[in-house]
Amino acid sequence: VGSPPPATPPATISTFRGRIQQVTGRGDDPMWMSETGWSAPMADTLPGANPAMAGCTEFSSERTFAKFYEGFVDWDLSVGEVKGPDHVFYFTMRDSANFAVTEHFGLVKGCADTQCKLKNATTTTTTTTT
Repeated sequence: VGSPPPATPPATISTFRGRIQQVTGRGDDPMWMSETGWSAPMADTLPGANPAMAGCTEFSSERTFAKFYEGFVDWDLSVGEVKGPDHVFYFTMRDSANFAVTEHFGLVKGCADTQCKLKNATTTTTTTTT
């Protein structure tokens, strides 16, 4: 078992903890992680930022969105050998349009919607019967 890939949250948090320690001399100072989330449907900015990823329909599917959110809710904030974040904020409650760019990170589509986007999403679950 090696280190996680450099762009994963545990690796990023571990790197950030090391940088905090370089500045403050402590590796356990408070850390708040903000604006983590997943877009479904595809974020308007993805095709320009990463055309290959934009070509994968599963990447921005409701199923992947649901799987990400399930992992977020289940996360105990541990990241391995370093102290995890003290607080993590999910971004955002509702989809939005900022500067004519639509973002689909919300749990609901808009202010008038009352149903969570995850209600109809299909995730893989394991059931054990005895």
